[in-house]
Amino acid sequence: MKNTICKPATPLKRFLAFVIDVIVSIAYIVCVSGSFDESIGQDGVGMAFLTLFIINVMIMTRSTTLGKLVLNMKVINRRNGKDLKFVEMFFRETLGKFISLIFFAIGFIWIMIDNEHRAWHDLVFGTLVVELIPIKEKVIDENEDEFFVQG
Repeated sequence: MKNTICKPATPLKRFLAFVIDVIVSIAYIVCVSGSFDESIGQDGVGMAFLTLFIINVMIMTRSTTLGKLVLNMKVINRRNGKDLKFVEMFFRETLGKFISLIFFAIGFIWIMIDNEHRAWHDLVFGTLVVELIPIKEKVIDENEDEFFVQG
């Protein structure tokens, strides 16, 4: 996270990341399972789910999801600002999101109430979804006089 500033991701960006995750997952499963002939049958769908799971696991090792990656966001430990370990990220994405969903999705709606836009799964696991904003470095021209404006 060098040369970046982290700020809590907005509810809209978090929602867009979720939409990207869902659309890509559904499109992938439909395309891959449809590419197998009928002799494979349910094995094609199973293969699609397995490969999608493996892809998501690989992305989770970077403390993000596909949608968050596309929108330049990641999940960090709220206490120390470090990336999550894979196990933390995995349980946050599975068990944690199930907790947020189970009571009429109030855990997800909580993002709009919390000051740092945290869902219940963020509160339970002590995480924060942040937007990574690149810092633009000023390039100093050797011929430019820093003290006087030449006119």
